[in-house]
Amino acid sequence: CGFIVASKVVHATNGYGLNLLPKRLQNIMTAYRGQVISAIASESDVKKSIVFECVEGSHEEYLIKRVKDNVIIFGGCRHAANGEALNIVDDSTIETNVTHELARQLDRLLRRPQIFDIKSGNTNSKKT
Repeated sequence: CGFIVASKVVHATNGYGLNLLPKRLQNIMTAYRGQVISAIASESDVKKSIVFECVEGSHEEYLIKRVKDNVIIFGGCRHAANGEALNIVDDSTIETNVTHELARQLDRLLRRPQIFDIKSGNTNSKKT
């Protein structure tokens, strides 16, 4: 790779960033179709903001919990998809099997006895 110098930076998600790069640089990014679910957590589910959690080591799931409104956004679970969806940027449909796996994994995470607080680096006990 190398460096790109720019006066403005645009962060594009879901593979659309490929269209913003010059043709000669488009091979440095790979688009994967992504899918997320959202849920409203109860106050007792998660009291701290969580930024990332990787389920079972290599699946690259991610979780964002907003403190202000207790909304949890959980995404990933591409292992449950019909194929990897490599270079697919169409987000007009959902894969039901991915939705079910996301819900199963999120439920598993919320039932864990400990939640890692990324901001402080502490592991806090949580009542189940």
